[in-house]
Amino acid sequence: MEPSMIQTVTAIVSLFILIQLCTSAGYDEACTDNSACTEANTYCQASVSPTCNKGTCKCLRHMVWDANHSKCKVKKYYHDKCNMTLTACQGGSECSVSDGQCMCNGDTNFYYASLQKCIDHTPTWKVIGEDCTTVDDCYQEISGAVKCAIPTGSTGSQKKCTCAPGYIEDRSSCRKPHYGESCTTTVDCAQEIALSETSVVVETCSNTSPKICTCPTGSTEKSIERDGLIASICLTDSTGTLLSKGTACQAYNECETSKCMMCPEDTSKKCVAAPSS
Repeated sequence: MEPSMIQTVTAIVSLFILIQLCTSAGYDEACTDNSACTEANTYCQASVSPTCNKGTCKCLRHMVWDANHSKCKVKKYYHDKCNMTLTACQGGSECSVSDGQCMCNGDTNFYYASLQKCIDHTPTWKVIGEDCTTVDDCYQEISGAVKCAIPTGSTGSQKKCTCAPGYIEDRSSCRKPHYGESCTTTVDCAQEIALSETSVVVETCSNTSPKICTCPTGSTEKSIERDGLIASICLTDSTGTLLSKGTACQAYNECETSKCMMCPEDTSKKCVAAPSS
């Protein structure tokens, strides 16, 4: 083959590869249908808003992107058989080369089934509902959220790890209350979904009886979807004319739809409609 022809063929192949790279979609990139997601085991997930024309490439339901966001791996959990190339251990566990299983890493890292994760502490740590002698026996993610005491209404003398007043039991641990839940003035309310958004404010404990977490004066409760979870947030009340769907925006409370976001492949935020029902 003539050198000039070889150069021509090489140029065509290079151009084809470049086109493929430009038109294919990988980790969380914009897509219009499943065929646009070229990584194995991915699909095109529609946007949470019907206002957006494109979705994003996601791993199949039982899979997750690897640490480099280059390919999808099968989710595995504690004591599941694993392969460092094809699987991704969850709950803080790692794939042990010697055991071929998802294991907690280190001599002081132990798995707590009720929490479904590895905890860096001794295996004698207790979770909510288990027997204890002092509060130091109890696992707590928030300092002061747990106490070691005889449960209310119990006729016995055995102390157990329980949530301190003002905290909510949730999956064998204790957390601060969310919107609409009972609260006390000594424990702050907390957002169910943390949003870095200028018009979102944290709930406060009401002065009513019974006390509940509610939106502070000058804000209104709105529902929002995040990763399949519908939760309440408090939006600062707008003082201006609300923007219509499709209009450029900076904050949630500027929009009639109460949702300001950047659609896949867009370069700026706009008011979008709520998720389709």
